[in-house]
Amino acid sequence: MEGIYSTLNRYIDKNIYPFHMPGHKRNPKFLFFENELINYDITEFGDMDNLHDPQGLIKEMNIRCAKVFDAHESFLMVNGSSGGIIAAIMTVCKDGDKILIARNSHKSVFSGLIYSGAYPKYIYPNVTDIGVVGGVSPNDIKIELEKDENIKAVLITSPTYEGFTSDIRAIAEIVHHHNKILIVDEAHGAHFNFSTSFPETALKQGADIVVQSLHKTLPSFTQTSVLHVQGNLVNKELLANNISMIQTTSPSYMLMASIDICLNFLLNSEHEFNLYVKRLKNFREFISDCKNIELIGEDFKRRYVIQDIDISKLVFHIKKNISAKNIDRDLYENYKIQVELSSNTHILAMTSVADTDYGFKLLAKAIRSLNNRIENEKLKKIMLHEAFKNQTILSPREAMHMSTKRVLLESSHNMISAQFVTPYPPGIPLLVPGELITRDIIKSLQELKTYDEISVVKRLKD
Repeated sequence: MEGIYSTLNRYIDKNIYPFHMPGHKRNPKFLFFENELINYDITEFGDMDNLHDPQGLIKEMNIRCAKVFDAHESFLMVNGSSGGIIAAIMTVCKDGDKILIARNSHKSVFSGLIYSGAYPKYIYPNVTDIGVVGGVSPNDIKIELEKDENIKAVLITSPTYEGFTSDIRAIAEIVHHHNKILIVDEAHGAHFNFSTSFPETALKQGADIVVQSLHKTLPSFTQTSVLHVQGNLVNKELLANNISMIQTTSPSYMLMASIDICLNFLLNSEHEFNLYVKRLKNFREFISDCKNIELIGEDFKRRYVIQDIDISKLVFHIKKNISAKNIDRDLYENYKIQVELSSNTHILAMTSVADTDYGFKLLAKAIRSLNNRIENEKLKKIMLHEAFKNQTILSPREAMHMSTKRVLLESSHNMISAQFVTPYPPGIPLLVPGELITRDIIKSLQELKTYDEISVVKRLKD
């Protein structure tokens, strides 16, 4: 069996262009290390400071990070945004507390429920006519908070994986009117603060805790993220303690050094971001006449409760009766392009400031060619489905701590799930521990063709 090291080298040797994360795109111009990486793999000693009790250079980097992102206080995260999300939930909720969550949240949100013992109440985002998730309605949040004053906090994802944002300003006003805390998973929006052509950040719109993945859309190593906090509603001392519990006690100085390099770049990045936005707009204009592989644009604003769209996310809707996965394969095999995601209906190419003119020209050429090639295919009929409104029987923590058994998937109807079922990407669970398994869910899992058995807690009475 081929190992990780040899597989990485084989991929590198193919010279595939990366329209996927991480945001440095392997471009040394934006993440340059003078020495071989092995020389930076050290531990805490002397002047190197301590991530868990920063008094020196790491403390100064946290302060610089807050300045760069316009936050009151920032914390470096070296185990991704997942750690930040978990720590945030642990800070605002204790065992048995209720938290209002958008059901299209990342798996880390549900892990945070298990760590904290919080009980979820769900709101559901709109679904677009191409079958991807849109925005979360502020009015839906208002209704839930008015129905249940015991909800401690609200957590939503904005932007979505495809770059659609919700109206955070309106949501923050509603949440704060009820004296609750708003957490925003802005993992895919770390670049927002550096050009007015991108949506406004959740921080500027009033969120209390915002978690961003530097590595997704900025030039920084995988796993590097930041957690920002502002205002007086969050117990910052408790938050710092929870972050320390979640993060490794042996943080990688290679990762922290990449954050340092990224921050230094961002302090003087206006010219590079102007070039980047120009490339994005030129690309969108150049392929605007492609109607078979259609790039989602400004027309999605103010529809499906979408407040704004992130033009850096290139979401291509495949309108002909051919799977987007086939387009993905063509891009890889015939044009040496690897995109971030492909489904039946769309593909997602992730860009960043580290992308090059060559990359955009290569993608434009490929899309135009494939668009023409599928001209004579029949139009695709999209079967829209409402997001499953899964019934929560137990809290995720309760389900994880109960006795479980493995059963055939086809026999799991009316049982309570004891496991996550999470397709990657984008990492949004179809099924969470504690949720009831219905026939519709079984059908969806069978379509994935990866699950024959499932771990369950017990069967409800029929």
